[in-house]
Amino acid sequence: MVVHAYYLRDARVRRYAEALVESGYEVDVFCLRDSGEPARQEHYGVRIIRLPLTRKRGGKLSYCLEYLLSIFLFMVYVTLFHLRRHYRLLHIHTSPDVLVFTAWLPKLTGAKIVLDFHDPMPELYMSKFKLGSNHPAVRLIKELERVSASFADLIITASASFRRIFLRRGFCAEILHVINNVADPRIFQPRAEQRAGARRFVMLYVGTISERYGVDVPIRALPVLRKLIPGILLRVRGKISGEGNDLVQLMNLAAQLEVADLVEFLDPVPLEKVPVDMAEADVGIYTPIHDVHMDHALSLKVPEFAAIGLPIVATRTPVMEEYLGPEGAAYIESGDVSAFVEQVLKLYRDPEFRDTLIRRSRDSLNNYSWDGERRQYLQLVASLTGVADQETARHAPFRSGVKRMCRVLVTRTAECARVLKGSGATNPVACLRILTYHNIEPDPQNDFSVSLRAFADQMAFLKEHYPVVSLGTAAAWMDGRAQIGGTAIAITFDDGFRDIIEYALPALLKHDLVATVFLIEHAMKDGGAWMGRPALSPANIRAMAAAGIEFGSHSRSHISLASAHLAPAVLEREIGGSKTGLEKSLGVPIPYFAYPYGTARDIDDRVVQAVRQAGYRLGCTSIHGRNLASTHPLLLRRVKVERFDSRATFRELLRGGMDAWAAVDNYGSFLQSKRRTQPFAGADAESSAR
Repeated sequence: MVVHAYYLRDARVRRYAEALVESGYEVDVFCLRDSGEPARQEHYGVRIIRLPLTRKRGGKLSYCLEYLLSIFLFMVYVTLFHLRRHYRLLHIHTSPDVLVFTAWLPKLTGAKIVLDFHDPMPELYMSKFKLGSNHPAVRLIKELERVSASFADLIITASASFRRIFLRRGFCAEILHVINNVADPRIFQPRAEQRAGARRFVMLYVGTISERYGVDVPIRALPVLRKLIPGILLRVRGKISGEGNDLVQLMNLAAQLEVADLVEFLDPVPLEKVPVDMAEADVGIYTPIHDVHMDHALSLKVPEFAAIGLPIVATRTPVMEEYLGPEGAAYIESGDVSAFVEQVLKLYRDPEFRDTLIRRSRDSLNNYSWDGERRQYLQLVASLTGVADQETARHAPFRSGVKRMCRVLVTRTAECARVLKGSGATNPVACLRILTYHNIEPDPQNDFSVSLRAFADQMAFLKEHYPVVSLGTAAAWMDGRAQIGGTAIAITFDDGFRDIIEYALPALLKHDLVATVFLIEHAMKDGGAWMGRPALSPANIRAMAAAGIEFGSHSRSHISLASAHLAPAVLEREIGGSKTGLEKSLGVPIPYFAYPYGTARDIDDRVVQAVRQAGYRLGCTSIHGRNLASTHPLLLRRVKVERFDSRATFRELLRGGMDAWAAVDNYGSFLQSKRRTQPFAGADAESSAR
């Protein structure tokens, strides 16, 4: 991906990149570098390569010079990295449109090009510099837009309104798609409750500081509002550090109106910190001035305000009414300060009106979910790359259905056979079954997630019918230093997602059950996430350890250790290095190891030997089945619990009804996800063929 912006603050670009990583792709993002940012970084699995260039607001000449320099630098970087990385697809984000030509070499070598028009640049330029449609510069930009679009294999834009503009200019409808600006539900979640009894009444604007965005409207309203609303405060969070003359003019305006004490101009922050601003606000502000661009541009902050439960005072524009409906915001006409005062005062005095606006905006935007936009985007990428084994490929739903059907069929067959034989519910031979969970969520998003309700039910059943032991007890049993009777159960979680402490831990503590969490060292170090999901923080882990939870390593980079063909030193770092690194950074013992992916294709003698040399007491595979006292302690089998498992299926899993599935589960590559075979950059990524 190539973007003339700061990656960590660009929600649209980040969602694309993180969705690709979660789906199994490797993603590099080339972007600008703001003050204090490192030249190289990994965030949620995305490799960020920053150019030595920052953004500054300025006039037409400064924009041209900035764009020319950035195009040259992006072209150099993309060309050099492509020679080494051999990109299959480049996603270029505008503006400028001609940034697409930085991908000339990948295009010549067969890579596919996606051009993402965040805005139609002629209209943007006309709005920014107050030019007419026949101005020579606008005509030139339109021609560059046309040529840039012809270079791409697929075109994306941010709204249906923008798509209509491009179609009128003759763009090919078959390759022109809309990925709407919607809030990321992982970051922007509804507030638990509205602010009550707050000391200040806070109005919030987040985004570009420019005259055409009408940020002066709430400032001009403050002399009146301060007399009507005690503790009124306007917070303005800019998008870039160098906002330029527009920011100075707003500061001067606040001083002239003697309301500077009621306005806070805040520095830009990463996307994850924006919800903090919104949680402390009472009203979201979006008051652009009518023009050829702003009437069609929907700020991403509008759906984010709606998602978090913030009522919105906004200019009535065609695109706002298209997305929020005619009553989804407290609308004003462009630049109408008196109407702005009236709407803010109504929101302050009328809680029922405020709650109605929040509900209407959410209802309107329910038609535009990130889950749907994400699926559409990944399908478009898959259609270009032709990668059939990605999670986004067409057979993924079929594969999920086959797995579900087989699990039900096998467990029901085993249950019927048991009834006919008249055998008991538990195996009389002392054995250990290790359950594997990944995500515990109120609303599961994939096959590896289990709903909070199902998990709570499963824990209650275990407490009543089975002895649940820690892996420490299991290790003592296998060493002959402890005894377990009948079938004992151990509970494990792979990957270390934060939902474990939010949703799983309360159910475990309620029933006094123990568990082991396998952590990916990389997720603990950089960004605090894995597969685009928040990971447990060091503080979370120490709190869970104090509650009796054990921890193990799931490697440093979560790669298939046997199929990655790693050099011995890299293999040791993935296995032994992750143990040392986790113990040092977290201050908790890491005596157990879970093989990433964990099937026969992911484990060989070389890998097992590295686990032994690292000093792990136990090693857990993903091969289905039970464990006896004689089982190899570094090749323990486990039982996966999945999203669609009913109560009957879960109980049969514990009895051994799926044990016949082990061969298919282990060797059926069609049913297995794509493997990552390259360590993350910064994770000692050197590797070579064995």
